[in-house]
Amino acid sequence: SNPTDNVNLRLRTSPALLNLKLFDNLRVIAYNGSTPVYSAAASSLLGLDLIGLLNNGQAVTVPFAPGVAFDRVSIRLSTLVSANVTQFVEIFDVSRSPAFPTFTAPISNTVNVCYNTSANLQATTAAGNQLVWYDVADGGSALGTVNFNGSFATPVLVAGKTYYVASKKTGCTAESVRVPVSVTVNPQITFAGAALTNATSGSDYNRQLTAATGGTVSFTYAVAAGSTLPAGLTLSSTGDIAGKPTVAGNYNFSIVATDAKGCSVTAAYTLIVTGPLTLTPGTLPDGITNVVYPVQTIPGATGGTGPYTYTAIDLPAGLSFNESTREITGTPTVPGNNTIRVTVIDANGNSITSNYTIKITDPFVLPPATLANGTTGISYTPQIIPVAMGGTVPYTYSATGLPPGLTFTPGTRTIAGTPTLAGTYPVAVTATDADGKIVTTIYSITVVDPLVLPSTTLADGTEKVIYPTQTILPATGGSGSYTYVASNLPNGLTFNAATREIAGTPAQAGNYSILITVTDGAGSTASRLYPLKVTGTLTLPSATLADGTVGTAYPTRTLPAVTGGTPAYTYAVTGLPQGMSFNTTTREISGTPEVGGTYGMSLTATDAVGNSATTTYTLNVNVSAPIVASTTVCSGSVATLSVSNIQPGVYTYRLYGPTGSTPLQTNNSGTFTTPVVTAQTTYYVDVISGTATSTKTAVVVSVNPPASLPVVASGNIVINTGQTATLSATIDAGNTITWYDAPTGGTAVSTSTTFTTPALTATKIYYAQTTSAAGCVSASRVQVTVTVIPLSGTTACNVAGGQNTAITGICIACGITGLGNSTDADPNNFTRLTLGVGVGAAGAQQLIFQNPGVATDSIRLNLGLPGGLADVSVLNNITVRVLNGTTEVKSVQINGGLLSLTLLGGGRFAYTLAAGGVYDRVQVSFGGTVAALNSLDIYGATQIYPNPTIVSGAQSICAGNTATLSVTPVAGTTVSYFDSPISATVLNPGGGDFTTPVLSTTTTYYIQVNRLINGSVCSNATRIPVTITVNPAIVFNGTTLTNASISYPYNQQLPVATGGTPGFTYALAAGSTLPAGLALSNSGAITGTPTIASNSTFSVIATDTKNCTTTATFNLTVTPALA
Repeated sequence: SNPTDNVNLRLRTSPALLNLKLFDNLRVIAYNGSTPVYSAAASSLLGLDLIGLLNNGQAVTVPFAPGVAFDRVSIRLSTLVSANVTQFVEIFDVSRSPAFPTFTAPISNTVNVCYNTSANLQATTAAGNQLVWYDVADGGSALGTVNFNGSFATPVLVAGKTYYVASKKTGCTAESVRVPVSVTVNPQITFAGAALTNATSGSDYNRQLTAATGGTVSFTYAVAAGSTLPAGLTLSSTGDIAGKPTVAGNYNFSIVATDAKGCSVTAAYTLIVTGPLTLTPGTLPDGITNVVYPVQTIPGATGGTGPYTYTAIDLPAGLSFNESTREITGTPTVPGNNTIRVTVIDANGNSITSNYTIKITDPFVLPPATLANGTTGISYTPQIIPVAMGGTVPYTYSATGLPPGLTFTPGTRTIAGTPTLAGTYPVAVTATDADGKIVTTIYSITVVDPLVLPSTTLADGTEKVIYPTQTILPATGGSGSYTYVASNLPNGLTFNAATREIAGTPAQAGNYSILITVTDGAGSTASRLYPLKVTGTLTLPSATLADGTVGTAYPTRTLPAVTGGTPAYTYAVTGLPQGMSFNTTTREISGTPEVGGTYGMSLTATDAVGNSATTTYTLNVNVSAPIVASTTVCSGSVATLSVSNIQPGVYTYRLYGPTGSTPLQTNNSGTFTTPVVTAQTTYYVDVISGTATSTKTAVVVSVNPPASLPVVASGNIVINTGQTATLSATIDAGNTITWYDAPTGGTAVSTSTTFTTPALTATKIYYAQTTSAAGCVSASRVQVTVTVIPLSGTTACNVAGGQNTAITGICIACGITGLGNSTDADPNNFTRLTLGVGVGAAGAQQLIFQNPGVATDSIRLNLGLPGGLADVSVLNNITVRVLNGTTEVKSVQINGGLLSLTLLGGGRFAYTLAAGGVYDRVQVSFGGTVAALNSLDIYGATQIYPNPTIVSGAQSICAGNTATLSVTPVAGTTVSYFDSPISATVLNPGGGDFTTPVLSTTTTYYIQVNRLINGSVCSNATRIPVTITVNPAIVFNGTTLTNASISYPYNQQLPVATGGTPGFTYALAAGSTLPAGLALSNSGAITGTPTIASNSTFSVIATDTKNCTTTATFNLTVTPALA
């Protein structure tokens, strides 16, 4: 036995003998062989529990602990001398077991657990033993058996219970006596969850949970693991939930109540956090003083907990607030800007106040007025419309129904211009105040034709002879009644204003120009000269004068001389044009006329005796036609036309449209801006000086067409956030291009046909506009959208992590699906480009690597055709371009017969090409003109670093040897060695060659190509396998050979080597020798005749056909020759 083992004696006796202390005479003696090593009376080992069982007549097991090794026991009963009864002990079993379990702190035989939980029970026994657990002190079935350091989990307990534990050796059945373990169950805790009073987001909250009962006071409270309170609330250890919640919602959470014994129970609670109490502010419709205000209902509150109560203050005078209906009603009486403060209080006492603005104004009116009448062709006296009243300033004005030729200036409320068509016009003037209220007043303007006196030819008269009455024709035009006045009548003649008759007896001969002036009811006047010749003794002939031109020197003209009468004569002229003069001596008129018109010059000749004669001469002063250069403008723009022959003085210039009838514009500067011109148009310009009007000058405005729209070759592009996009367009020869980031206006961002955007983080639209050599821009801008999508996930460092994708050309059925899938971390996700067959569109995706590559790299594209690869010739229509930014490094068409094409199954395939130069991206594109290929799936692109040159790679070695792997990496790369395709453990952490450990079986190692990028190692995903073939081990065992004798021939075949690669050859190992006279053949035979007695030990090398070797040691004794 072990020194710690127990002897377990199972016995029974009668209660009477027990009371007589029979067990004092029962002794157990342990022996080790024949030597007694232990002796003890049974009574010394009986505890109260065993005595109780014996008193009940039950068998009990009594343990004895010798404390030393033993192999047998003796049980001896001595007779009780004083007892006159039959003395007996019934022995049922004697067994050896490990010592019964004990309890070493922190392990205890008294355990407290919480109500409705399991107890984990432990006991102390030696290593290698097991513990057997029971719920009875004797008999029964084991509840569980655990290792020496294991624990036994009881069922869930709701009341105290005693368990028992025995120890036994692993693999044995004998158990020690059972030791009791008392489990006390703490009182049950009662803690019920509930629905808590609502909280409101943004408002203080404080609620005490209903206290737990039962258990062992006092209690603490905490939020259960995995549960969270609404944001902004916390739970104190005393069960108080407080704080200010920030997010509305219905919350379910659990609270753990823990008593003083550490027992806990969890209760579920619900808490509704309503939204913040909100009352939306606003602006109420304007009101008008003394006008019933339209009923307005304040919006209902939201959030918080209903019901709500409402109050309002600071209402405009005359308005009231109904707290039940939230209606504002009444009739405002005082104008002004008012802010009504409405307060709402919810059922939890939370409140919020919002402002509602309301403006009260006086009634908005536009006063009436009487406007002056106008005359066609005559500048209209400007009329100012009265200022509006009431409403809210500032006001804006507009007018409709104006007579043709008149305009309305809103800023000054002025009506001005030159009316062109007679009539009575109701002019509607509308005033709008700052709040959008409108009032319209109708004003009347009457336009009449010009007042004109018709031409009338008067009969000649004779000096001092009654003149035949002549009637002047009535005036036309103007308005109302006419009044007539005459001047310059010959002496003796009178004018009857009522009948328009000239009558009487002329007193003096002469040529007269009678001036008749008519005035209409509006005060307008018109005058006309009526020539009247009175013959007599003095005669002053008439004459026709050449026309003059404003601003041009008039050719000197001598007026006729008088005849008759008494010389000498004097001459005087009245009515000369401004800028001209009359020489009374030479009768010459000269000068430069300054104002155009028709002038009646009266020349009076007086003779020596005072007789006079007067003749009126007509002089027309014309105005030169304006000189205006034709011009060419861009379609859709205006043209500026300028008169180049401006003369000093006051002129009125007029611009006419293509019909030349009604002036479009009138000014004194001679500069005009045409309406927008879209086709060649002829305009006309004339000039007015005084009452003279020039001929119209035709001015041709030619039109250059707008530049043709650019063709955006790049199409709409999709990129990842943080990338740039390259937009390209083609334009017609001679045109230039400008890129903008706005559809109209804005600042140019580029003037190149290729434009690279800045790094973008959000989708952005750019616009391309062309300008022709004539300076004409395109009719619109061509839009191109750069869609920015987020990065799809972390990818390996040599896998493309960014992309930009586009479909160019017009294509209804084209599309891109799975944007970003080709650059996410999942190699089975893809981006699909779909084109309509035969539409002429093209699809392309650039895959942008995270780090630039070099010329020695390769690029592997993982692609797929949704329709499958039944015919690899369709791959010839896919173009791959290697790019460095926008610079093309190389471009190739995929060839279905290339060795660089790897079919991956289904419609997927991999295509690998050499980079050929420094690069940072690769582009895959195809067109929709091929019937066999209209969709392409792009799974991604990977940089492949160049493989090293293998100096020492795959090789064959002998078992038990090492191998050295050596390569020469390409510049810029390093290599690492691994013992599996996926292992993370580098076998050559310091770099350089790798020497394997001693190998006994064929082993494959893997070379990984790396590149150091920004301090981090980036590696090819696929490692290069290198297999070290290990030739089989040779089995060749030494032995003691059969003795040889001197002078006797000897022939002994060595044991044949096995394993390895047969056949074998044999040779002595270096430094070994055979006994003198013996030799070893290469087939392993030792032959010869020994000559010297000896005890020899030598080594033999066995070599197989792979040149692998092993050495064995042999003993050979050479005995003396027999005598």
